[in-house]
This record gives sequence, structure tokens and C-alpha cells, in this order.
Amino acid sequence: MIMVETEEQIRKIFKDADKGGKGWLSKDELKEAFRQLGSHLPDWRVFRTLQQVDAKKEGRAIVAAGSPEFEILVNYAISKYAYKF
Repeated sequence: MIMVETEEQIRKIFKDADKGGKGWLSKDELKEAFRQLGSHLPDWRVFRTLQQVDAKKEGRAIVAAGSPEFEILVNYAISKYAYKF
């Protein structure tokens, strides 16, 4: 688990989880990112996240800079872990 002190750290965790530089995260990559954020139930977080950000039901989350899906993903993580920046 990483001690998160800024929103930029959350963004970096999700972007770094994109191992192939594809611009999106698979379920496994999302799960690893949530583990790094300290989730005790990363499978549940992935399920809930994809309900929020995967409008096309492709089983992935877009992490390309400026994408609305990425902003939703970051805001979801902030709200679920009660970060106060």
C-alpha cells in the first residue's frame, strides 16, 4: 500500500498500472491499482468502478489524459478512500 497524499499520486498509480501504455486498464490492472491504494476488496472496487466508467461495457477503464472516464475513476477513488487534499 502506498501512502497517498495528493490527487496526482492517485492519477500516477492508475497511469502506472497501464503496463502496455495502451491508454486503458484491464480488470487485473485496475485490481492491482486498487491494491496499491489499500483496498481490502479490490475485486469489488473493480466491479463498482467499471459500472461507473465503462459505458461501452468493454471491461476496461480509460486512463488517457483528459478523458472523462479517467476523471470519474480518479474521483471515485478519492471518494471511496475519503482522501482530503
